[in-house]
Amino acid sequence: MVETAQDYELWYSPDWCDWRWRIHGCTDSNIWQGFYLAHSVFTALLFVLGAWLCYKKVYQALWKQKLSLLNVVDGGLKPRPVEALIFGTTIHILGRFIHTTKILVGEYPTHALGEFSHEWPWEFLLWGGNLFVIGIIYSVPKTYLNNRGSVSNTFTISKVRLPSPQAINVIYTVLALVPGILLPLFAILDGHMRDAGQYANAVIFNRLHYYQWLFCCVLPLVILVYFGTKMVSILNANMEDVQDAGQNAHLKASIRRVVINIMAIAILTACFAVVVGSYATWRVQIHTTRWLSVTFAFLWIFTSPLLLAPIYVVSAFNVIMSERIATHPSAASLWPKAKPMKGVSTTMDITATAARPLESTLSRPFIQSRVPGTEGPTMGSFQNDCE
Repeated sequence: MVETAQDYELWYSPDWCDWRWRIHGCTDSNIWQGFYLAHSVFTALLFVLGAWLCYKKVYQALWKQKLSLLNVVDGGLKPRPVEALIFGTTIHILGRFIHTTKILVGEYPTHALGEFSHEWPWEFLLWGGNLFVIGIIYSVPKTYLNNRGSVSNTFTISKVRLPSPQAINVIYTVLALVPGILLPLFAILDGHMRDAGQYANAVIFNRLHYYQWLFCCVLPLVILVYFGTKMVSILNANMEDVQDAGQNAHLKASIRRVVINIMAIAILTACFAVVVGSYATWRVQIHTTRWLSVTFAFLWIFTSPLLLAPIYVVSAFNVIMSERIATHPSAASLWPKAKPMKGVSTTMDITATAARPLESTLSRPFIQSRVPGTEGPTMGSFQNDCE
């Protein structure tokens, strides 16, 4: 249904609330207030965990060591994927907490301010998520072993088509920088038009805003699923090349954590794509159909904290275990065990083997560094970059 002039009063109808910014003075307002109260409590707790992770993984591990979240390698932007994700999403969680808590108390004095308050936290989620996607692209091995023959130690080297650093810059510009300008602009114009009583124009900017968000969800989702699946499948297929049983177990645990991160971000992005695309197209029907409104409100409000929570928990566990092992080496026994591989030495240095992909005669070569002259996606650097 296309909105008409008579429909614009539904922005302020007592029969329903636009739960993005209004949860008082309408039917079912107690539901939206309950959602917002639960969200504020949950995000307050999640922010504490995220802030602790930022202190450990960003401040202590990077900034205190004069390292950066973002590096430029061969002209291309190369982020630390997990650290960038945690940093951006922690600010997102804080912003969402501020917004929902303010709406619980009362509406913003202007719609333009309310739309901006609703929008800016999602921009940090977009920033962190896209840097994670870019980091996954860099983590995919450029070459790997494939088509193993029946004779021991026979193999072929396969190549993966990866975008150049300059192409990755273009991808990032399309994914984050341009939307980072247009999305807040459309949101503020939507609110300003409602403040000015120009409801037809408000609907236009509202739809432009959320169709832009749909694009910002679908494109990175495709990229993440493609490169993330390829990276994990290559690492799993070449697991036996890690000849130290302890390192093998550690790498398996690292891969599991990366799979959790990729799945959580992919599900979050897919859910939000469905929600914003539907909202842009059928805003009135969603708000005026009770079960649809409750469903979409729940997804809109709770999807990001519910799916970021496992990422934070897994990252916190990794930080705690790493610190425990550093101070008490015997604690390494708490990592998942792996049985030693028959007839294979367990004393080889994983990083040294991975760094010489075409030289080792003791095992099959694994992967070749993505960026010459830098720490590429070898086994060791995969663990450093993606844990």
